[in-house]
Amino acid sequence: MGLVSHAHDVPRYARMFGTEPELQTDAPAWVIQLAGRIDYAGRWADNPVCVVIGGQHWTFAPEVYGGPDAETGQQAFNPNPSIAPDPPFRLPPLAP
Repeated sequence: MGLVSHAHDVPRYARMFGTEPELQTDAPAWVIQLAGRIDYAGRWADNPVCVVIGGQHWTFAPEVYGGPDAETGQQAFNPNPSIAPDPPFRLPPLAP
């Protein structure tokens, strides 16, 4: 978990594509990079990234994800996503 000074820099610290419209701001962002398969609101994602900007939060799934199909209710998943690149930096520490 770390605070990134400008949300548009989040892909430098967490696995993201860099094209996410929610991140295209100079506002600071709290970022939590989770590890492993995480269940979230009836769906799951491998290594999701949670981002909070100005009190609003988003959960991004830059790797494999899945859950029930909206039309059939059957389990579906994205087995071959475009995997976001590894970030060049680690999240900043919470304390100096």
